[in-house]
Amino acid sequence: MPQPSPNPPHPADDREKLIAARAARLRQARIAAGFKTLRAAAKKSGIIEDTYRAHEIGKNTFDADVALKYSKAFGVDLVWLMLPGLTDETGIEGADTVRATRLLEQLVVALRSGDIRALANATEEAEQFLSKRR
Repeated sequence: MPQPSPNPPHPADDREKLIAARAARLRQARIAAGFKTLRAAAKKSGIIEDTYRAHEIGKNTFDADVALKYSKAFGVDLVWLMLPGLTDETGIEGADTVRATRLLEQLVVALRSGDIRALANATEEAEQFLSKRR
């Protein structure tokens, strides 16, 4: 007869793993969408910066309503973000569209303002993005 495990998994262990996995996916989504800073990501998603930071470092988890905001802001699949143990890495394709849109917006703003430094930075970032796509 099989013996019971001496240390069965504690429900909090699974919760901690889920929080850590969601945090990792959130960070991956932010970076893939081209947001270099937590502040920019929080602003785009409409979440308070401290709250966003707690979500991305895994201090706190997020519910489906917040995940939907992140999903829209970063162009990732909601299920991919919420259920990392059940889904594979295919939920992040939309992040390229979000990033391309952000780069185009940066270029337009720089052109309209006449800010040569901002234009050079946006152009360099766009070239890096395109080179990875080829």
